[in-house]
Amino acid sequence: LVYYAARTPDQVALESPPMTYAQLHHRVTTLTARLRAEGVHSGDRIAVAMGNSPEIVVSFLAATCVGTCAPLNPNYTQSAFEFFLRDLEARVLIVGDSISPYSLPKSGGAARSAGVVPETAALVLHTSGSTAKPKLITLTQENLCASADNVATSLELSATDRCLNVMPLFHIHGLVGAVLSTLTSGGSVICTAGFEQETFFGLIGTLRPTWYTAVPTIHEAISREAAQRGLETESTGLRFIRSCSAPLPRPLMARLESQFGVPVVEAYGMTEAAHQISINPLPPRRRKPGSVGLPTGPEVMICDDGEIAIRGTNVTREYRRDGWFHTGDLGYFDADGYLFITGRIKDIINRGGEKISPREIDDVFLDHPKVAQAVTLGVPHPTLGQDVAVAIVPKPGVSVDEEELRTYAFEKLAAAKVPSRIICIAEIPKGPTGKLRRIDLHSRLHHVLAGSYVEPATDEERKLVDLWKKVLQQEKVGVLDNFFLLGGDSLSAVQLAAEIARTLGVDVPPAAIFRSPTVSAFARMIPAHDRPLVRLSSSAERPRLFCIPGTMGNVFTDLGALAKHLQPAEVFAFQDAPGNPVAITSLAGRYVAEMIEAEPHGPYFLIGVCSGAIIAFEMAQQLRRKGKTVAFLAMVEPIRIPRGRLRGFFEMARLILHRIATQGSRHSGAMLKLDTAARRSYLRIRWRYYAIHWSACRYRPALYGGSIHLYLTQESIQDTRRRKWSKFAKDAEVHTIEGTHGSITGKHGVAVDDAEMQSLAASIGHSIRYLAGNSP
Repeated sequence: LVYYAARTPDQVALESPPMTYAQLHHRVTTLTARLRAEGVHSGDRIAVAMGNSPEIVVSFLAATCVGTCAPLNPNYTQSAFEFFLRDLEARVLIVGDSISPYSLPKSGGAARSAGVVPETAALVLHTSGSTAKPKLITLTQENLCASADNVATSLELSATDRCLNVMPLFHIHGLVGAVLSTLTSGGSVICTAGFEQETFFGLIGTLRPTWYTAVPTIHEAISREAAQRGLETESTGLRFIRSCSAPLPRPLMARLESQFGVPVVEAYGMTEAAHQISINPLPPRRRKPGSVGLPTGPEVMICDDGEIAIRGTNVTREYRRDGWFHTGDLGYFDADGYLFITGRIKDIINRGGEKISPREIDDVFLDHPKVAQAVTLGVPHPTLGQDVAVAIVPKPGVSVDEEELRTYAFEKLAAAKVPSRIICIAEIPKGPTGKLRRIDLHSRLHHVLAGSYVEPATDEERKLVDLWKKVLQQEKVGVLDNFFLLGGDSLSAVQLAAEIARTLGVDVPPAAIFRSPTVSAFARMIPAHDRPLVRLSSSAERPRLFCIPGTMGNVFTDLGALAKHLQPAEVFAFQDAPGNPVAITSLAGRYVAEMIEAEPHGPYFLIGVCSGAIIAFEMAQQLRRKGKTVAFLAMVEPIRIPRGRLRGFFEMARLILHRIATQGSRHSGAMLKLDTAARRSYLRIRWRYYAIHWSACRYRPALYGGSIHLYLTQESIQDTRRRKWSKFAKDAEVHTIEGTHGSITGKHGVAVDDAEMQSLAASIGHSIRYLAGNSP
């Protein structure tokens, strides 16, 4: 401040109203003298409670020159003020009127305190933690100066930059990310009274800032306002937009860049680091959506358990272990050194031993075109320990229901990660800085998760309610009550499926209960349960695509995400319906009959995934024998080419022994908890799994007279037995695709990767469009 007051005294430091660096220096030295006159010394805590304005910046700077500044939210209640002032042991409280220039003595002294050294405590803040009570963080002069310099350097700030501050100045984001970083570089800070979307674009137009920084909830409001105004990108004058303090959804980042025509850089920070830890670089260097960029200043280490730890001149000396501050965040570095955050350790949901990151689920729902905000949370469960629920805020003017979102989730997530309850609400609780607060969401949704009782309206619903009550051992179950939130788990789902088959004569797989966990939804699903062919997407466009999933027939994992990206084609898939044979030739025969009923004339476009690829291969053979035209046969990550009955027997034995060794105790324990009927159902499911594998091992592929397209990941390209499928066709084309076998097929609980599915769909779609145009 002294430097710029002498070098560029007439440069505007703060707006509005305008205050030059010379004026700011004078105001700070004047208040510094007043505080000393009141007996304040180094080490004393000076509480500051006022709204956003140039005056709070003056108070902050003066307080750090004399003692330790402790900014407080001016909107606190009386009881909150009493708590924080008592906790701080504040010597002085500054409010708006106390720094009126008319009541302060003049001082010509420099804005310094003789007792100030780099290690002097300059700022104390209560963290705005979203999962726990706030703790007190002390930051030194060195911490603040280092962090402000890190931000200014990473953003390439200069004296020509003007920051529009919309963040509250009782929080580290506003104080360091906006104010100190700008003053460090000799630029100007536009001090608004706080964020108001109605006035934001007026300030952009009149005061011409070159950048602003905010949390994602504020960015979302700005984006909506920009859409309503029909913003012209060349009219803003912005150089870039910065986001920090909460994860930035990728769709929101893309919208902002499109609307403003400038780069959006996401940063990672926290109070204990005096704000910034890492940030995505500005062009021409690469920024990666979903990443929080490259470390800027502090050292960053990933611990053995995945926790992020930091150390450096900007990091508080408190709460360190072995010289490192452990952030409580989980993350990893990619090959280029970019940091990715996967979640908070305290937020991790333990669903029956499956560790689930809420952030992964948040990101999936935030990609849905109708979802504005999403927060995932763990809810108590009597047998699993915790279950997964997600709160959704729809975008303005659209409606979305739980079943639609559940189907979408099954397309994107491993089954164990699909929320048992999806709740649409008007607003998610936020802290004073706009950060979403999971801890408040728990209490707010308690009554919603408990649900309101709705009686069954039909005989079928009444019978299903009785079965729900029997299996769950609950006295009262409504048609909208979620099976899993009432205490159900995968084992009781098997038992319920057995009870439904015995009582109603409807043979459904347990997976159907995961997709339709309420009596109401399940009753609507029953009429179509026994048909193997299901429609994944509707369209008047041709061709129709017929897809065959892997073992267990889960069309909602390996095919749902693929179908979405194959639009506008109409996509069908085959599911494991009751009565389906297990022999490859017989199963293919049933699927062919269903397919011809849906599409009598062809030509036919087939896509098989994993073990479904071998079924698709046999279907193509049977269609050609019937004189039908197969225009396209895609085998995506097919199982290894069978090696004959004897070798197949040994492979099958190895598979079973491996499963017994790794899962035997868990499955035997599960069996003991089931009654006789449920145990039979459970065994039938496991038998079917191994029977299809055994059938695939014995299958003898004949030479196919048409062409096949083989889609293999890089690891599968090296597998000669997968690649050998190209030898069993008259013509074959091998395509290398992104990902792994698990991320493409959803096998072993690996979440299907949407980006990889999009890339796969693009490759398949290119071939299909060409062939469709040349098919009879």
